[in-house]
Amino acid sequence: MIAGAERWLTPLFDINLYDYQTEQGCEYPSKFLAGFSGDLQTDGDSLILEAFSDWLKAQQSRVLSNGLLGTALSPAINQWEKLTSQLSQHEIGK
Repeated sequence: MIAGAERWLTPLFDINLYDYQTEQGCEYPSKFLAGFSGDLQTDGDSLILEAFSDWLKAQQSRVLSNGLLGTALSPAINQWEKLTSQLSQHEIGK
């Protein structure tokens, strides 16, 4: 793709841009998204949330509810619906 073309093509067409990197450094998305404004959707968010929810539930049965970890887990478990609702509405960072 022509360098910078995504900046003028994206408003005209519904385009999905991908930039695969072999490493996971934060400099890659920062460079790729420099100057970007608008909504951003990433793959795998629902899978991560599902795994996190499963982990929370598993930990809840393993720890003391009045212990430090139990106290930290409770709000995430009790507010799960509100958390996932906010994420599904893309309201993070707005």
